[in-house]
Parts: sequence; structure tokens; C-alpha cells
Amino acid sequence: CIFGKMEMIMKKLIIVFLFLFIVWPFFFMPQGNAMPLEKRSDIIKLLKISGVIGMANKMAIYASNQIIDAMQGQKELTPRIIEIIKVEVSTVINEQILDEQAFFSYFLPIYDKYYTHSEIKGLISFYESELGRKTVRVMPSLTNECIVAGENWGQSIAPVAFDRIVKRLEAEGIK
Repeated sequence: CIFGKMEMIMKKLIIVFLFLFIVWPFFFMPQGNAMPLEKRSDIIKLLKISGVIGMANKMAIYASNQIIDAMQGQKELTPRIIEIIKVEVSTVINEQILDEQAFFSYFLPIYDKYYTHSEIKGLISFYESELGRKTVRVMPSLTNECIVAGENWGQSIAPVAFDRIVKRLEAEGIK
């Protein structure tokens, strides 16, 4: 059934999202407490200029493609279903981003926990610099290429690991 597979795919996507959020260190989620309004405002500015919103939009595209890739080869996956998946995932993410107060509330306590207000201001200065703007500009491509490189590396070492596991199991008499 297509809906059972969608549920399984969505669970896998949650894992993918968590991984990607860890790859880009702007996405950790501890519980937070109240912070001064000026620091809160500066954290929001930092999140905006550091490309967090753009990354979330790219996540919508990535999530849609992951769902579609996972469902390839199924009779139920028609071009119309592919279109619906892309539109709906993108729409949900974009709607959530538009609610800035809710969206940023996930990240504010994290930055408050790990950075002083002075450090936040330093990061803002960095992202307003030429190098900071370049970092934001190249980060999506850099991240995508690193993911592909990581997948390729993993595929290249998988046979070696598999052979060692088989040999170790055989050596211990485990079949």
C-alpha cells in the first residue's frame, strides 16, 4: 500500500533531516529559557543572514526527492503523485518558515546556550563579511557534494567491512 510506504519513508526522512541538521551546526535542539530581547533579535538576524531559511527550503526539495527515490519502481508512483509529493512537502516547509516566531523558536535556545551575546555579534560580523557571504552562498553545494562523497566513500569501504565481518564470524564459528 502506498500510504504504508509513505509512512515508512517519512520516518526515514526524519532521520535524514536530523543527520543533515547535525552536518550544518545551526540545527541542534536543547530546551531553552528566556533570554534578553536584544540577544534574541541578534540571534534571529544571525539565523537569517547565515542561510538557515535557504537551507530549510533546500531540505524541502531534498525531502521530496528522497520520498520519490524510495518509491521508484512502484506501480502506484505516477507522475501526478510525484508532482503532489513535491508540491505538498515544499508547501508545508514554506508555511512553517513563514511563521518566523515558531520557526526561529526552535533555534533560539540553542544559540543562547552555546554563544554569548558578544559571540553572536561576532558571528553576525562574519556573515556580513565577504567570506561569510561566500560561505552562505557555497554551503548548499558544498554540503551536497560532501554527502555524495560520503556516500561514495561508504560504498567503497562496505565490501571491505563486509568481508571482515564474514571472516570474523567464521573465525568465531558463527554462521
